[in-house]
Amino acid sequence: MTGWTLITRGATACKWGRALDCGDRDVNLYLNLERNLIPRAGTLECWVKSGVANIWADGEDHCLFRLTPRRAMRDGPRTAVTVDLTKRGEDNALHLSMSGGVVADLAVSTAELDAQAWHHVAFSWDFTGEASRLWLSLDGTGQRATLATDVSPLPFVSLQVGNTHWLGHYAHPGEFSPFGGLVDDLHISDETLARRESGYAPLDIGELDVELGLAAEDALDRWLGKWAGLQMGGAWGPWFTPILAESEVAFDWTKRPTDMRVVDMKYGGSGVLAHRFLRAWESTGDEAWLQVAHNTGEFLLRGQDERGHWTQVYVVDESGGVKPASNTNVVRVQDGFQSQPWMLMLSLHRATGDERYFAAATRCADLLLSIENANGSWPDFHDLTKSDDEGDASGTGGVRAGGSYNDGATTDPMRMMMTMYLLTRDEKYLKGPEGSRGIAGIGQWMFDTQMGEGEVRGWCQQYDHDNKPVWARGFEAPVMSPRVVCRFIYPICLYMYLMTGNERYMNLLQETYDWYRSVEVPGEDGGWYYQYLPDGTPCTTSGYETVAIDPTDPNAPKPSRGKLQLGHVEEILTKYREMAPEDFRQSFVGSAEISADEYARLRRSAADYCRSHADEVRGEIAAQLPDGTLCAGSHLRAPHRVATYEYVMNLHLARGVVPPATLRCGGQAPWDGAIAGRGGWSVPVVWFPDWFDIPLEDKQ
Repeated sequence: MTGWTLITRGATACKWGRALDCGDRDVNLYLNLERNLIPRAGTLECWVKSGVANIWADGEDHCLFRLTPRRAMRDGPRTAVTVDLTKRGEDNALHLSMSGGVVADLAVSTAELDAQAWHHVAFSWDFTGEASRLWLSLDGTGQRATLATDVSPLPFVSLQVGNTHWLGHYAHPGEFSPFGGLVDDLHISDETLARRESGYAPLDIGELDVELGLAAEDALDRWLGKWAGLQMGGAWGPWFTPILAESEVAFDWTKRPTDMRVVDMKYGGSGVLAHRFLRAWESTGDEAWLQVAHNTGEFLLRGQDERGHWTQVYVVDESGGVKPASNTNVVRVQDGFQSQPWMLMLSLHRATGDERYFAAATRCADLLLSIENANGSWPDFHDLTKSDDEGDASGTGGVRAGGSYNDGATTDPMRMMMTMYLLTRDEKYLKGPEGSRGIAGIGQWMFDTQMGEGEVRGWCQQYDHDNKPVWARGFEAPVMSPRVVCRFIYPICLYMYLMTGNERYMNLLQETYDWYRSVEVPGEDGGWYYQYLPDGTPCTTSGYETVAIDPTDPNAPKPSRGKLQLGHVEEILTKYREMAPEDFRQSFVGSAEISADEYARLRRSAADYCRSHADEVRGEIAAQLPDGTLCAGSHLRAPHRVATYEYVMNLHLARGVVPPATLRCGGQAPWDGAIAGRGGWSVPVVWFPDWFDIPLEDKQ
């Protein structure tokens, strides 16, 4: 059979040189599947033969196999389902049965079997789709069943061969007797019988190293287990950790007193870490990793302000209590303070069905909706106790009374409103609060805040409520910042065009691209200067002072490509120019389901990834520290990468044991990272065939 032979600890394979005699009650084989890449879809097959007595027609009960599931997480979304293969005396038939939330019973008669011959037995399961499926085959013929159930069974952790449901002499009176025969050539594969019966040609995933896969799983478990152990009250430490090398951080939060832990929500903090655990659960089916993400969800539920937002800093005590440690009236918008926890709430709702998570996401979105500016933009932060005309409009914390492009202050809430509208079809998320232009106003706001003179195009990072550029921190001057273009102007132009069809947005993007290409300094050491004046003169800022740059001065600041990359902009503009408008628009539309061909393509790609990164993973595993650390500065927060983590995720996908539904993301989403699989596959929050099916009136 095409597939992987089960590798077990302490044995070369689940296949022995001679037949296993299962004729005595005290003889049994109990295999631990916990660390053996056991799939959520697969086939168990072997050859069996009766003992001295004809077990096939003796009117007695005999137990051949039992697959035992992993223990269910309390209130978890998966159910512990047991699978038994038994020969029953009541009808002298081989029965494949399930119990524990999914009830099924397939039977094939054994009464006419030759007691002196070997017979091929196979049973197959598939728990990856919307419904569970079972197959039973005896000498090539049998039965199948599709179970219409919402239950999602847990992966199996053990296989008991050739004995009673109770091990050996622990059997109770009336329980099944030992198999009473021989078992040989036992294999477990990740290919189901359905594929074989339909003439399916197994996907060629090459010679993937089984031993490396097992070693990578063990290494990943130690690494994830390390961070699971550091979680307190569902949270982790400040946003710029967990980096363990003390020389790289301001302080080592892992050595803080255990009665208090500071949790900084910047860049999504614990929510980003939890998404990595969610992805591990989606790939491996390990409920332990879902529990870790669930813990973070509970932390966020406890910490969410009753008005809907999350504050910037919390303190978590040893008992898991959560207390805000910053001004609860301040809603920090930029840097993922709201969008990342909001995404985790939607992810957990999708994974568990717990409505509390969706309610929390809705509260957050509604709070951000209430503080949307009249022009459709959002500030860096908002003080719920102050109006726009009170206090300073901007300071070192960014814009309070005005609109900001900086660090997703406007684009993140815009995406949140788009998503909430698609989830609920409630037009309030498009219209904004009373007196606001809603998110449609953001399109005009780009034109109103464009600072360049003549053919020059550029934007400041932050503006007051009259759209005048203002200072923020000492290096964030009221001048044009190239970093705004690819991070914020580009996506907003694209979104607005896809929603409205107005070509002015793509024309603005083209003009912007053309100007920045015209002033690009060529070469590997070239690029763009950090800032520009409205007339296009390069400049630099430090300590609230801005000075023009003379490019001929050898001591002048040098250009860089670190803040502006125009590759994606160029690709989308080329596509826009070469395609008819309706074809360009259609290219962003997809399916909320994943086709068999697409799934196969993703599997091949994942296999290629595993082959090309095998040596890197071997080196990382060899260097793993006893505490679980996989590499220097090893941590979970994106975009930092741990090769073994990515290898294991791709390994499960290559083998076809990741449920296809996990990979679906519909049409091209306006999100990267956790909410869509662009650039790789990850945990999807929600999916729609058309993310831009939004009736947006162009506000000019």
